[in-house]
Amino acid sequence: ISIRSGERGEPDFVDQNNYKIQWQHSQDPKANPGSTFSASVNLTSSGYSRYSATNVNDILATQTNSSISYSKNWEGTPFSLSFNMSASQNSKNKTIAVTMPTITFNVASFNPLKRKEAIGKTRWYEKIKMSYSMKMTNTVNTTEDKIFTRETLDNMKNGIQHTIPISTSLSLFNYINISPSFNYTERWYFKKVSQEWNNETHQVETLDPEYGFWRLYNYNASVSANTTIYGTYVAKKKERKLQAVRHTLTPNVGFSFAPDFSRQMYGFYETVQVDTTGKYKVYSPFTDNAYGVPSSGQQLALTFGLSQSLEAKV
Repeated sequence: ISIRSGERGEPDFVDQNNYKIQWQHSQDPKANPGSTFSASVNLTSSGYSRYSATNVNDILATQTNSSISYSKNWEGTPFSLSFNMSASQNSKNKTIAVTMPTITFNVASFNPLKRKEAIGKTRWYEKIKMSYSMKMTNTVNTTEDKIFTRETLDNMKNGIQHTIPISTSLSLFNYINISPSFNYTERWYFKKVSQEWNNETHQVETLDPEYGFWRLYNYNASVSANTTIYGTYVAKKKERKLQAVRHTLTPNVGFSFAPDFSRQMYGFYETVQVDTTGKYKVYSPFTDNAYGVPSSGQQLALTFGLSQSLEAKV
């Protein structure tokens, strides 16, 4: 809808094109078993509610939201896929937040070393379980007049993240349960924003984004052990009110470890001068991406626990 109001050059002169797009869709689950598709789209220009709307709800509305989603499950397999797009508009301040798209691919937990034709007892390595998850997203917060500018491109937060957890459970001496686990996360980024000390202004300046491909990863490992100890008392005489007592103790101990990924050997962090005395700070040029950065500082944790219960039969 093209709107022109007032005289050109006057403060109240308006010359703009407004639009409103609505779309509602919901797929019948029986139409395509294993997949779903839905859409709720409500896109409007910032001036639509002020100059073009005739419906009271449209005139009063300042926030509109849109979303499109698709999911797929492959029957008989551990694979699943989901796809989502969304947009949120505020006509009052002309801001818009867009996610286009977010894609998630999952592989459910499975035993990679399990024999197809098992003979005899289950071997220890057959109990190893692992799963896989991949996420990809691209988000940006901007205004309507800047949505297709280079500034919006520079402010986009995107990336691809891969997550692989591995775990198993073992029995030691038939009484102690041991559960080791290992988690690996890898991020693929395409933008890097470095900082630099300016000797003339005596300030830290943010440089223009550098585009390319960077691979960031982190991992951690943990192991826990627990067992159960029972103590029982049974009355010899049946006429006693207290017939039996059982005391159950469950001690557990755990240990976890993650290395310091801010070390120079990894290349995920950099240093920059912050004042005239030569003081430096450590920062990551990948912070502005979608999935953050590996944590800095080595992490070690040792945990102990003891739970108990007391039961009686009267």
